[in-house]
Amino acid sequence: MKLLTCSLLLLGMAAVQATATPACPDGGTLSTFLASGYSCQIGDKIFSSFTYTSSAFGGALAVPAAGVTVDTLGPAGSGASLLNADIGLQFNAGWNALAGQTTDSAIGFTVTVLGGHAMTIEDFGLAQVSGVLPNGNASVIENGCGPAPCTPSELAVMTFDYGGSNTQRVADTMFTPVASVTVTKDISVSGGTRGSPHPSIVQDTFSQIPEPGPGLLMGLPFVALGALGLRHVGGRVRRHGG
Repeated sequence: MKLLTCSLLLLGMAAVQATATPACPDGGTLSTFLASGYSCQIGDKIFSSFTYTSSAFGGALAVPAAGVTVDTLGPAGSGASLLNADIGLQFNAGWNALAGQTTDSAIGFTVTVLGGHAMTIEDFGLAQVSGVLPNGNASVIENGCGPAPCTPSELAVMTFDYGGSNTQRVADTMFTPVASVTVTKDISVSGGTRGSPHPSIVQDTFSQIPEPGPGLLMGLPFVALGALGLRHVGGRVRRHGG
């Protein structure tokens, strides 16, 4: 009986490892994420179904996917390279425009929580780092919906920088908790008649209830062993961020 139990445990671990989602890479370009069928994991969240488009007018240059660097955000224990209360992605690129110019980029993807409805997403937040000379402007509008698959039109959050006091570089929105969301970010930069906006970083984060502690985040690859009568007990910390 002990031999059979050990064999089942080994088979279960092998099956989990064989089907495990790779960790989201840091410092690479968005081109990697756009590969057909690509998905990756940060802590207890799976990121998949990435899309990207970019356009430019008035002599500005569109930003290709190879020109967008991606880094991971999350709390200690999530495997993310940049510490944040919530799990998410950071996009870094040279979006810019001079007077009379505009550039526009749209980044989309789906976020799914491991464990489904046991832990659900209730909030997504945006933050942008930018420099703007009036009367230019840099804005990021994110539309979302859930549960996925769905068309991102039900929820919206926006950040904007006009180079003055009328600026909101951080924002978030709360909604009825769901196990997955699809989001699309429209990063728009306009030089106006004499401005010079240049956003460089856009952060996108997702919070949930209940939020797992680091012990649970590290133990997620072995959840399939629960079917063999084993269980993992982890602390939970309630966080809110954006």
